Amino acid sequence: MAERGRPAALCGTMDCCASDRLCEHCYSRELAAKRPQARVVGECWAERICRGELRRIAAWPEGSDKAIRIARRLVGSLTQDPRLLEELVTACTRGAAAWWQRRPARYRV
Repeated sequence: MAERGRPAALCGTMDCCASDRLCEHCYSRELAAKRPQARVVGECWAERICRGELRRIAAWPEGSDKAIRIARRLVGSLTQDPRLLEELVTACTRGAAAWWQRRPARYRV
């Protein structure tokens, strides 16, 4: 039986939405599933960067154009929907910044 206000056939059956224009239901489900993935991608990115000479910078350049371009490339394969991509870019850069803030002492010198 269909929920009130939702069609009987649940969305997400692979042929209901175009992958670059998700409906509200699919968008919400994809965001909930992929935001944590994007955050972890960001954390791994920050750890890779932290192994080099940039480890001495005090804060992650979260809002810089370069950081956003790199994050977009890193999470680009997770979605084709441009709205969702922007959410995942934000999650990626926030994940990187959070890891950078709590990085171990051996990554600070």
